[in-house]
Amino acid sequence: MPATLQQNALFISSSSIFNFNTSLTSPNLGKIRDEMSIEETALPDPPKWTKTPQQPLPPHTLGKLIVSSSVYEIAGGLETIDRKSLRIENFKFVSSYNWITDPDVSQKLVIPGNPPRMTALTSPITVSPDEGFCPRDICSSLYPEHPMEPAVVAVLQSNPTAFNKVQIVACSKVLNHLLSIARQWKKQGPIRILVERIGNTIYLGRRENQPNDSFELHGFGKSFSSAITAWEPGLEGSKTHQRIVGYKFAGFNMLVRSEVDGYIPVGNDDVEISGSSSRVETVMPNGLKVVVEPGKKQVGQSQLFDLKTRSIPAAGKARDPARDYVSKFWVGQTPTLILAYHTRGLFQPDTFFTRDMDKGVKTWERKRWTDVGRYAAMLQWIYKQVCGERERVEIVQTGEEGQDYVLEVREVMEGVEGVLSEEVKRLLLERKNQNEDSDVEMIL
Repeated sequence: MPATLQQNALFISSSSIFNFNTSLTSPNLGKIRDEMSIEETALPDPPKWTKTPQQPLPPHTLGKLIVSSSVYEIAGGLETIDRKSLRIENFKFVSSYNWITDPDVSQKLVIPGNPPRMTALTSPITVSPDEGFCPRDICSSLYPEHPMEPAVVAVLQSNPTAFNKVQIVACSKVLNHLLSIARQWKKQGPIRILVERIGNTIYLGRRENQPNDSFELHGFGKSFSSAITAWEPGLEGSKTHQRIVGYKFAGFNMLVRSEVDGYIPVGNDDVEISGSSSRVETVMPNGLKVVVEPGKKQVGQSQLFDLKTRSIPAAGKARDPARDYVSKFWVGQTPTLILAYHTRGLFQPDTFFTRDMDKGVKTWERKRWTDVGRYAAMLQWIYKQVCGERERVEIVQTGEEGQDYVLEVREVMEGVEGVLSEEVKRLLLERKNQNEDSDVEMIL
């Protein structure tokens, strides 16, 4: 591994789940601050952030209320949950895809995909401030009719048996928000989840007010990521790389889709994807082109990272930012956090760190078992809502910050698209008929 990516060992203290070997208030970073202050004249002027007016997006119309329950009431079921089940087990990589803008078709799905490759930061680099808007949910903005469908198509094409014995299929954004509610974190805005049962598996898809719902970019994160990563040949023009992983939690076998920022080109744990024996190209009814490339090497899980950038803190004001992200790394099981510090967009190798999150995530999982338990109780409660006659509902979060959050179960309004298209749903049900003996049983 290049020296600039040298892993700093993670260790646990009584005061914090994570601690940096190189403290942000250490002489090392203090020296870096001093050196940067000498070069102030070479730095760009501080960006003048301006709030660009954005037209508020109207929310979807709510369907008829079926039942509602507070998180406190839902968590009453925590007593019935085996504490040993409150940990993620049996982790496995399942499939992946890249969403690419193709000049020949409107959009293209490449299965399997790979995240962008990172280039080591060996010298200082200055990037421009981020500008414009970013979708709140990249998958909803790219495929608003059925945001979860590309993930299902990727699994069907490359690893179809992964659906055997699965009870929950969801994206990490939905699960992270549910976990935040369980932890009673400050409100990030209401969430609406479309829950649909297909066979004996439930699919959870997030509903934005509008597919193009977005937020204004600030900071330097997007610009820096573009400067140090690059897509591999054949994946140029990718809008996103999404991975689908499987694990067991709280008695559920789950498939979780999440976005990955990149990979570090070290090690040799590439995975070869099975499935079709020859290259396949198909065009779905909505015009989406699906390209399956069998035998393609898939970047191994241990090489993946998520990237976060921060300005160098003033002396005495440093805190461990890994604590802000540990729950997200737990849900998505991405192994590495890359943390890059800057001064007005100037990044230097000495302020570029990698953090192995695995040990800290396991410690968090064990110490925060009550939060994890409430999250498990919420998943079980949501699962029960579509175990009977109802096959489809909408879950709506309500409640004010500082109060107990409430989850409402509502009827889905007429005309709302399903989590999956009829064509892909048919393929799933055909698989159920072909594998009747191995199909999952309802567990509640």
